[in-house]
Amino acid sequence: MSRKKTTAVVKVKKDSLALDSKKQFDNALKVEKSKRDMIQKFIKSELKENVDYGKIEIVSKKSGKKFVSKPTLFKSGSEKFASLLNLRPVFTEDPLTINQLPEQIKNQGVIILKCELRMKTTGETVSEGRGACTIQEVSGDINKCVKICQKRAQTDAVLRLGLSDSFTQDLDDQGDPDYKKTKEKTIEPPPSRDKLIEYFRKLYKRSAEIETPSQELATFCGQIDGLEDKQIIWGIKKLQQKLGIKNGNH
Repeated sequence: MSRKKTTAVVKVKKDSLALDSKKQFDNALKVEKSKRDMIQKFIKSELKENVDYGKIEIVSKKSGKKFVSKPTLFKSGSEKFASLLNLRPVFTEDPLTINQLPEQIKNQGVIILKCELRMKTTGETVSEGRGACTIQEVSGDINKCVKICQKRAQTDAVLRLGLSDSFTQDLDDQGDPDYKKTKEKTIEPPPSRDKLIEYFRKLYKRSAEIETPSQELATFCGQIDGLEDKQIIWGIKKLQQKLGIKNGNH
């Protein structure tokens, strides 16, 4: 005698699902708020201004008025956060980004590193960041270039843990936590080609101290020796705008 198979049908009320979803959402909000409260408490009690983080004076590109930037996280500050969360940084090359660059740029010394922040107990990766640097930025010092890449990548990874509303990328590439953007009057680059290139690299280095250079600027800097004067002047104006420096006539 064969047995008939029966299928049980369980009806779930929509109101019940909505209630569970709301509870999960409320719990997630509580966890997020608790995490942010802990971060703010840690900042106030453990981080020292002008040592672990600092501010700079910036000139508005639109109004020309000066204002103070969001606090900028320095290397020591990012290391304290990693220690608080029991994380360790692991640095590797970033082949995905590097492979997107032209061979000419790769051969001119662009270094890009990825930093993974891993739990010391389980090895799980909880955040990652990237940092770039060119040999030109550091006058050919490869070791310094690698250290700058690591610092930028680690800071980026730490900020991605949920600190971006409190801090921005570090400005401490020259080891000066009291770095202040100098008050600039209209600066007109000298007309000779060598001086134009020298002035561009000076502005590029200053810009790199504020934030990781865009791929466009890094590529432009790598090709600077082969560009025409009018192209170099265009790059200078681009950096002057980025730094809030008034453009002169060329």
